[in-house]
Amino acid sequence: MFGDIEGHAQMKTFLKYAVALLLTYLIAWTASYIYIFTSGGGDLDFSYYLDYFVMAWTFNAGEIPTFVWFFSIASFIPLAALVVVMLFLLGRKKKHAA
Repeated sequence: MFGDIEGHAQMKTFLKYAVALLLTYLIAWTASYIYIFTSGGGDLDFSYYLDYFVMAWTFNAGEIPTFVWFFSIASFIPLAALVVVMLFLLGRKKKHAA
């Protein structure tokens, strides 16, 4: 009986971390996309946003999607570490308050 409650809590925690990390990666991808397009003095055009995302993650990308992918991974790693630490500390604080 207690195993179900414990398993449910673990799944809830896993989903919380997974969603937070997915959103963090999308933020990193968007920031990288904006940086790559504006660093050369060009206009910011979101019409290729989804196409470049798909090309980069299916590894059928050209030069621009590859650079965006590389920068997004490089920026995601420290952001992900920060998000994980923040979620851990918030969960710990919540547990101590209860």
